[in-house]
Amino acid sequence: MFEDLYAPLPQVDAYLARIGYEGPIGLTEACLDQLVLRHQLSVPFENLDIRIRKTPVSLGIPQLFDKVVTRGRGGFCYELNGLFRALLEALGFRAWCCSCKVLKGEGPGHPALHRGVVVDLGGRLRYCDVGFGGPMPAGALPIEAGDEQCIGGDRYLLEAEPGVECGPWLRLSRRGREGGLVPLVSLDPRPVDPVDFLAGCHFCCCHHQDEYTDFTHKLLLNIRTADGYASLKDNVYRQREGDAASSTTLTSVAEMRGLMESVFLVPADFFDARLLDGLHREVFVA
Repeated sequence: MFEDLYAPLPQVDAYLARIGYEGPIGLTEACLDQLVLRHQLSVPFENLDIRIRKTPVSLGIPQLFDKVVTRGRGGFCYELNGLFRALLEALGFRAWCCSCKVLKGEGPGHPALHRGVVVDLGGRLRYCDVGFGGPMPAGALPIEAGDEQCIGGDRYLLEAEPGVECGPWLRLSRRGREGGLVPLVSLDPRPVDPVDFLAGCHFCCCHHQDEYTDFTHKLLLNIRTADGYASLKDNVYRQREGDAASSTTLTSVAEMRGLMESVFLVPADFFDARLLDGLHREVFVA
């Protein structure tokens, strides 16, 4: 029943071509960093299947390969980081997926609804995340609590999660433009069995959980760009380029489609009548 969750990657070369990786392959920090960066630049975080098309999401490796590599789509953390782990394993890395909590808002109550990747590289653990979008480190982050680390021009800090007494949870924050720390996720670097991500994935896709998650009632896209990242939340488009940030409110499906194709790299042949009608109805009319 769950065999596809553990299936090997169907084809390594096609995946590397999908993310535009042309460098040498080796069990090195440089190779791992470039794999993460190329993935973030090439494959968008997006919830079009959940929010607009309302179609089932599969975490099977063959199904994810078909969606992301063969059909050129993006996905969300349970999909992208799960498939990326399979790529790393196929390349010879010792990698596994871990549980994370997106740190949104204030106060308690951050459920473990994010899937990350941990790589053991010569006995030192690295955190990799290609399923969140541009704010995440543009490379593999050493899992070392203490000093800030610079990756891709941004500074990140890992520290023990305050007030957590069960498990080795670490808080990952990014140094913001105004100098303060912006919490991103809390992560537990211990391995999680792929089958144990099914419940969290179902929760994120369930349209009866709107009060707990944006996934079912907000259109969400994010991708790393050459000098920052871009995001789309419903019809609000935001860009960060270096220290500059901008925001634009989109007014039509045609304008949104243009950005989805040019910035978020959504394939042109994905925009059938069903998707276009769904975007109009769910974003601009609702």
